[in-house]
Amino acid sequence: MILRDIPIAAGMALLKIEGELDFAGAPAVRSALAKAADHDAVARMVIDLGDVTAADDRGVASLAAAVRQALARHPALRVIAVAPDSSLAGALSKAKIPVYGRGADAFRFVDPEQAA
Repeated sequence: MILRDIPIAAGMALLKIEGELDFAGAPAVRSALAKAADHDAVARMVIDLGDVTAADDRGVASLAAAVRQALARHPALRVIAVAPDSSLAGALSKAKIPVYGRGADAFRFVDPEQAA
């Protein structure tokens, strides 16, 4: 698994996960998400799962738990995921994480003023 925290705009965090989202990578996902969420200037976060090649239940559950923890610590934080894989998107939706199927669809979330 490759995990990247990519700065994209003021107030916005992009966490990109590539490869396998599984039990082995769960601690790294939790740590990276907490670090990004704890940055004072972050109001919105996009979790890009477009390049995830495989995901197991424990990896998805760990990601969902990390999102819930970040939201509990930062109630004003808004988090979405981009997951083109329908089974991964479904699992995240069941965990109450808003999911877009394509990055372009998330544009309104990233920059609501220019999305019209």
